[in-house]
Amino acid sequence: MEVMYIKKISNNYLKNKDIIGLVGEYSDLITLVNDVESIKINSNVKVKFYLKNEVNLLEKFNLSKNINNKKIKELSTTELKILTLIKIISLNPELIILNNFEIGINEKYLNTIVRFLKNINLERKIKIIILSKNTLFLNKISKKIIIMKNNIIKYQGEILSAIKQGLLPKPEILNFIDLANEKGAKLDYTLDEKELLKDIYRSVY
Repeated sequence: MEVMYIKKISNNYLKNKDIIGLVGEYSDLITLVNDVESIKINSNVKVKFYLKNEVNLLEKFNLSKNINNKKIKELSTTELKILTLIKIISLNPELIILNNFEIGINEKYLNTIVRFLKNINLERKIKIIILSKNTLFLNKISKKIIIMKNNIIKYQGEILSAIKQGLLPKPEILNFIDLANEKGAKLDYTLDEKELLKDIYRSVY
């Protein structure tokens, strides 16, 4: 499942964290959490059956309330993911788990999702675990991550440090910076495209 939840957290380690970026497999996640639940969505039911009092959250994703009258099977993959996320939020869990949630969602929409998740964490005090191998996506929502392998925590700390240590593959943005620096650009390492553009501008002017 791409979206799961835990009604009540029993792990003290998780109680002290708000948003956790986790690089690993689903089996690694299960060593950290207990009582993971998911919901089943009936494809022949209309959206409004699931949204009910949370329909206003559609606006956060620039989705029209007209989607309410669509059947689940008529939704796009992204719309179905958003619906599932909103439905789980309506259950008021202590923890939401997103398992490779970002796959198939365009970059612009991912930024909307990141803002939404941060607000949910702040306003509703719902903790979030993001299980993903996409370092750029993880960096947008949490600068610090946990890397797990074979159910063992191998690293905890900054994403950029993990990449420099060879614990994660180097994304294209860093390859670009390396290439530019070989030509004397003197750019700082960053995973943020906006920061990179600012740095390029400063290096030119």
